[in-house]
Amino acid sequence: MYFLFHKHIQEPTTTNHHREKIMTQKEKRIATIKQIPELYHGIFTESSIRWLVFNEKTNGFYKCVRRIGRRVLIDLDQFEQWIDSQAEKK
Repeated sequence: MYFLFHKHIQEPTTTNHHREKIMTQKEKRIATIKQIPELYHGIFTESSIRWLVFNEKTNGFYKCVRRIGRRVLIDLDQFEQWIDSQAEKK
């Protein structure tokens, strides 16, 4: 299970153009560190994700990490792009 966050932009007027703009915005796919092994079963463990977060500045994983207070969340779209970029390096 992962979280879906919506970006809402409040416009001063409610024309049809503005409504369409709000409805077509992309949903963010966000997961906690504990949820990643459930979503990518057999590929990543919780401790491997924690290691990636700990070393995020040296391995480029910082693009995937979102922090809200002490909570660490992973942007799944960025995470999948990061996985693809790692495959391209080898």
